[in-house]
Amino acid sequence: VDAIEAVVIEKGLVNLFKLERISLDLIAFLAAQPEPDEEEGGQPPLVKALSVVTAAAAAINDTARTLVGVRQSYAKEQREQEKHLRKLQEPERIQLAYQERQAHGRSALDTAIIIESHGDKVPPLLLELARTEMKNSNSGDINTQPVDLAELDRQARAQRAQRMAGLDSELASKREAVNEMVDGGGYGDVATDGSLNDLNLTVGFAEDEEPDDEINTLLYGEEVDGHQPE
Repeated sequence: VDAIEAVVIEKGLVNLFKLERISLDLIAFLAAQPEPDEEEGGQPPLVKALSVVTAAAAAINDTARTLVGVRQSYAKEQREQEKHLRKLQEPERIQLAYQERQAHGRSALDTAIIIESHGDKVPPLLLELARTEMKNSNSGDINTQPVDLAELDRQARAQRAQRMAGLDSELASKREAVNEMVDGGGYGDVATDGSLNDLNLTVGFAEDEEPDDEINTLLYGEEVDGHQPE
């Protein structure tokens, strides 16, 4: 999303500079033309040209708003994916905490603290054992091992980095699958036969409409993408 956003911003600025230059050229060109006869009617060329430029500027603004929506949707999806991945890995983290309890002789209370420090839910049985240990703590029967908070923080950071790496890999594979589906099936901008899928680019003129070659030449020059205007 960051790379796409950078490209869109760059192209948007380039197009805005083009619009500014074209607008000034159009105003200077049309201002130098003789006044049309009143019998001709219709909109003056200057008004028609500026309406085209205004529509192009509005399209650039729509692109910017769409990009904001895409970024918000991406951030929401990433949060949901991370939450889902954490839920899937919760049993594994709890099992690891039990194994460390047995290996290091930790108490139920210390094990519950470790589990909760990772944002996981403490199992009910372990919670009851921890409560019993807390009640018996005054008698000195409980055998606790000190918990290294720095080590807990290091483990939490390492597990978060691992989760994020797995999430990025999963999202990248899904994007690649979607791209292959879109490109292979011709569902993107270009169909499998090479034609354009965007109807706004392929729609023809209505019966009472005809292209304005003068305005098109002023806006796009004599050639557009290597094709001469008809």
